[in-house]
Amino acid sequence: MAATPREIYQRYLWATLTQNADAVAEMFTVDGVFQAPLVPAGQALPRHLEGREQIRTGLAEYYHRWAGDQQHT
Repeated sequence: MAATPREIYQRYLWATLTQNADAVAEMFTVDGVFQAPLVPAGQALPRHLEGREQIRTGLAEYYHRWAGDQQHT
């Protein structure tokens, strides 16, 4: 049985809150596109990632940098 929109949203929310780049990436098709158009230019979070592997890598790098920044505050 297919997941409901609510279940998909809950999985996505949990994956991002736990900073699990693999789980987020697996929610996308191989050629999926991640867009965050409201992120200001020059910020650590990528605004555009194409393809599941680029999404996985880009988010993993962002989560790693974000965790490092949090240790210095």
